[in-house]
Amino acid sequence: MGVPAVAKLKKCQIMCAEEFVKHQSVRKTASVFNVDESTLRYHLERKRENALDGRALQPEACAEHESVILDWIGCSITVMWFTWMGAVTGSGRWNAVPAL
Repeated sequence: MGVPAVAKLKKCQIMCAEEFVKHQSVRKTASVFNVDESTLRYHLERKRENALDGRALQPEACAEHESVILDWIGCSITVMWFTWMGAVTGSGRWNAVPAL
């Protein structure tokens, strides 16, 4: 059947699990969320320690190209806007005078 997917618990599930383990075992709580005990223990411990996710601290892969990307996005938006204005006026070109 293949390799089972890694269990991912959302923040709200971890908060619920925190409450559950106050009243029942970690084993039973883990079965409720359909995860391994070790997975649940890991997430509960990380929450207790207020640990940061190290991935959030890494720079984005495209960070070094930010200016080029922003220029491209700006050009795309400008072209779309001019195209829309041409369609609205029916002239196929933008007339700057009425905009003033």
